[in-house]
Amino acid sequence: EERNIDSKRPNPERQSGFKLRDNNGNIIADGETFALQILRREESDESEMDEDVKAGLSDKELLFYRKDFVGINSVMNDGNDYFLCGQVDYGTDFECETIDDIVYLKHGDKYFYNDLDSETNDIFISEKVPTKEQRIQIHYSDDGDIMLSAWGGRLYAICDWVKCSYGAIGFFATESQLRWGSPMKLRIFKY
Repeated sequence: EERNIDSKRPNPERQSGFKLRDNNGNIIADGETFALQILRREESDESEMDEDVKAGLSDKELLFYRKDFVGINSVMNDGNDYFLCGQVDYGTDFECETIDDIVYLKHGDKYFYNDLDSETNDIFISEKVPTKEQRIQIHYSDDGDIMLSAWGGRLYAICDWVKCSYGAIGFFATESQLRWGSPMKLRIFKY
């Protein structure tokens, strides 16, 4: 049973020459815009979509339609202004930036980070480049999707769906989630 839990934990070792890749395997250059889809339910078949609905949507809206994506929320009262959340039918623009061979995920001029002093264990964003202890590490799954962990951490991030249209993203896996659950997987879509 313990072996099962260990197989669900991230490898804390860093890959040299790491490159961020989209859902088609293409390298994402620093500053290129992309969305992060949260994989949690069956993909809807686009052919089932009403033609009138499809005709009224832009390419970007069509990408988000009936899918779950990572967004930004700003309702914290603990000094952390913005944090990642799961949203239905809507996604936020993200980029990456490579500094000293480390790939950082960003939203505009704000970096993803893990606040070790936060009671919530959410993934936040800030204008400061995260310290080593605050960094978010990116891991590839066997199918090419990504998973996130705290730098050198032993837990993958999860999305805890509080409502059907909103989920909190962070490092708060319970013992039962470690044993029987799955980490949050993200698929990268370039626009």
